[in-house]
Amino acid sequence: METLLAIHIGQNEISGLILESGQKASQVRDYGVVPLDDVDIAGSLRELVELLGVTGGGCRVSLCAERFLFRNLKLPFKDRQKIEKILPLEIEELTTCRSSDIHFDFLVYPDNSDEGAIITAMLGREQLMELLAGLEGLGLDPEIITVAGLPECIDLIQQYGEHSSFLLLDMGLKQTTLIVVELGRLMLIRPLNISAEEVIAESDGGSRLDSYLVELFGTIRQTMLSTRKTVFLSEEIPCFVTGTVGGAPAILARLQEELVQPVKLYSAGQRPLLKIVPPGEVEWDEHDLNGTLSLALCDKKDKNLVNLRSGQFRKRQSIKNLRRMGVKALIPVAALCAGLIFFCLMDIRNLNAERDRLQAEIIAVFKQTLPEVTKIQDARKQMEVKVRETRELYSGVGNGTAKFHKLDLLAELSSRIPASLPLTLTRFVADGDDLRLRGETKDFNIVDSVQKELEKSDYFSTVEIASANLAPKGEGVRFELKLEFTQE
Repeated sequence: METLLAIHIGQNEISGLILESGQKASQVRDYGVVPLDDVDIAGSLRELVELLGVTGGGCRVSLCAERFLFRNLKLPFKDRQKIEKILPLEIEELTTCRSSDIHFDFLVYPDNSDEGAIITAMLGREQLMELLAGLEGLGLDPEIITVAGLPECIDLIQQYGEHSSFLLLDMGLKQTTLIVVELGRLMLIRPLNISAEEVIAESDGGSRLDSYLVELFGTIRQTMLSTRKTVFLSEEIPCFVTGTVGGAPAILARLQEELVQPVKLYSAGQRPLLKIVPPGEVEWDEHDLNGTLSLALCDKKDKNLVNLRSGQFRKRQSIKNLRRMGVKALIPVAALCAGLIFFCLMDIRNLNAERDRLQAEIIAVFKQTLPEVTKIQDARKQMEVKVRETRELYSGVGNGTAKFHKLDLLAELSSRIPASLPLTLTRFVADGDDLRLRGETKDFNIVDSVQKELEKSDYFSTVEIASANLAPKGEGVRFELKLEFTQE
């Protein structure tokens, strides 16, 4: 029986539950909710752990979306390693944060173009370190730290199919989070700064409920229009509602009445082979615990899950687990080592002879290839250094049928762009069969002049202005040029 603690840190409270999973069924053994003290999150976590009586085991954590920054952007490639290198630079341009002050994870969602469409979730490093320190003080080391609402989306995709599309509204007291899923992939996370505290305080709803819903519907519609996702406002796309406010009967009824699309209340507890055992007389409140239960049940390797336990904050194996794994592997490893030693002793004479023969051949090839080198210390390494130097000297940019030497390409750009133009190039990226130039200048006419000059070059088949915009403070123009290499 595996035991897992799931913790959801919301806007004004922390909820947690203990899930016991067996081979055939799972059971919620205990659960609870405590107030959140933003000044002393570690104290609130300690209160929850004491309430549940947790002494160790697995752990997962989700944070409400208002604690994150989210950005959707595109890059001219889809390779994840390249994105990890470029993304910090893009984040600094799109936000007021330095990349060293935040930690992020990202998803690459489907796109028909050759560019990479990315959704990025960012959290302050200090906030993340404070959370991990508080959990570590309680003997907890979470395997997942994610955004609240994503586990619910993963569950809905499993229920309605891997190509399903829907909206999810996670409606809290201080804020509502809108999540868009299209064809089974997460496309948008947008916290909506709409408070429902006055609505909940007013028992009969009344005018405050009307004002709240008008603001909510208007913000959702504006978001869909700005992101060109108006199809999600049609009758074909369902809208699922969860959260403390979303479960209120009066608000749910009005949503079902006034929204065009079908509105359904999300429930994480309606699953086969799942049993919820209330601790004492405490009733199960699915509106407060939906997200926590979904977090406990979701697949930690799901393609739609953002997990901030990565990079510098990656979860490390504990000494206890490493010791257990070592003991399990010791017996077969010992038997394997005994067999290897036997065969190595039988074959060692032949191997030594083969080594001497190969060494002689290497030296012979080295002397034929580099006759000017008279002092041979390590023929193989000396040869590798020479090959590497030659490769770097003649390396170029582009692939496929386009291949240019770096120095030739730089010389061509320098000769084509007049030195008299007040122009500063800030980025030079060559990938595939195209070149991206990003820079700054005084006005749009200079950008047009640069484009026309570069179009005269035999190196490029087309020169396009990918973007040209005024700088944020009105100090000049920022632009990006896309140059397609001439195919040979």
